[in-house]
Amino acid sequence: MVFYESAAGPVTRQDFLAALAPPVAPGDMLYVQSDLKGFGKLVPGLTKTALLEGLFGLFVDLVGPTGHLVVPTYSYSWGPGSPERRFDVRHTRSQVGLFSEYARQRPDVTRTTDPFFSCVVWGPERDNLARVGDDAFGVGSIFDTLHQRNAWLLIFGLPRFNPTFLHYVEQYHRQRGGVVPYRITKEFTGTTVDRDGTVREGRHSCFVRDIDRFGNFGFNDQTLMADLAAAGHLVRRPVGQGWINLAAARPVLDISIAGMEREPFYFVPPGER
Repeated sequence: MVFYESAAGPVTRQDFLAALAPPVAPGDMLYVQSDLKGFGKLVPGLTKTALLEGLFGLFVDLVGPTGHLVVPTYSYSWGPGSPERRFDVRHTRSQVGLFSEYARQRPDVTRTTDPFFSCVVWGPERDNLARVGDDAFGVGSIFDTLHQRNAWLLIFGLPRFNPTFLHYVEQYHRQRGGVVPYRITKEFTGTTVDRDGTVREGRHSCFVRDIDRFGNFGFNDQTLMADLAAAGHLVRRPVGQGWINLAAARPVLDISIAGMEREPFYFVPPGER
């Protein structure tokens, strides 16, 4: 199947398979953040639905029937930009892209109940894995599961490596005595409508930027990418006009924490610290 036309030639299903397998293998857990515009132009006649179905099927085939696929469906429903503070697990739309919203609507996935950073899970343990706690990046979160299962973290389409998992790493480091000067734990309240339609009021914690002490700043992934590559833990491959950037969760955590121990502002661009 041909997905894209690019200056480097057609981009096919086989091109993506060759870029991802190995290292991704049947039985693995794969987390996918995507930007589908990066690879080139859609092949004439290929609908968006066909593209989305084809890519989802590609990821499912990579992990196989015993593996799991995790796709962000973040809605930020209890944040300051959402005055209703209401998260409906079944119906609240994803705010993070076309592939994410497509994945959310599939009947063969289960969505987590995180009102900020929900994800959908595909695979044999999807219902169990989608049971998360009330801390976005704490023990019992979907990001904790990615850590414990040593999931593959994939940035699909972009030249960067900035998975949301890195906020879990920051909180993990802080809770073990590390210094993360630019983030604080904040508690939010709101309403959740569960998968069965039950409406409940609740609280949810999130490790957020300390905006009273630190203004807007970018995110520095270049040092992390260099450190991962030097240790042999970053898979970085061009496909068409885009990129595949892939690393396993445990090495990402270990190398990130080593970096933050050297420099607490490891993830902040040098000119903005």
